[in-house]
Amino acid sequence: MSFHDVRLPDFVDRGLGFWPQFNVTVIVTGGGFEQRNVNWSQARRRGGIDIKAFSEAELAEFLAFFIARGGRAFGFRYRDPIDHVMAEQSIGTGDGNETGFQLRKLYLSGPTSVLRDLTRPRAGTVAAFLDGAPQVEGADYTVDYGTGILDFAVAPGAGVDVRASSEFDTPVRFDADWPSASILTLARGDWSVEIVELRQ
Repeated sequence: MSFHDVRLPDFVDRGLGFWPQFNVTVIVTGGGFEQRNVNWSQARRRGGIDIKAFSEAELAEFLAFFIARGGRAFGFRYRDPIDHVMAEQSIGTGDGNETGFQLRKLYLSGPTSVLRDLTRPRAGTVAAFLDGAPQVEGADYTVDYGTGILDFAVAPGAGVDVRASSEFDTPVRFDADWPSASILTLARGDWSVEIVELRQ
């Protein structure tokens, strides 16, 4: 997948609504009952960038960013202002053999839990623990910042609780090859473009 490991400027947060999107087909029977088919196992986040919230300098910076990504051609990192932190939680249990553990965020509501793989952790924010004992990045483990996999120098022993915390970005791309704008709206900075999460 074509991906640029750069981040959408933080000021874009002011003009962006970014939310989980699901894909569910609802079939209503003649008697008014429903059958709901869940087409995606997990949400795919998307949002619309409202450019009118930008200053002239920010507009120029965003336009350069959009051109450098080639519209929909290249993905990039985005810091979701609402959901970009994974508090310390368990990401696995050691078995004495496995050294690699995927960063995953747990979403829990009542009896239902959903795990989301975090593939773009932010450098300098990852912390790992084995049975509560802090580990040292670079000595005890390494982080692949392009996949979100923690690789321990020594496999955690059987039954050891592997925990981690991290800030993270969401991999996204623009969902258009041109911003939605007329000459008039472009002149006053009143235009928009959508971004959509990339499955990785």
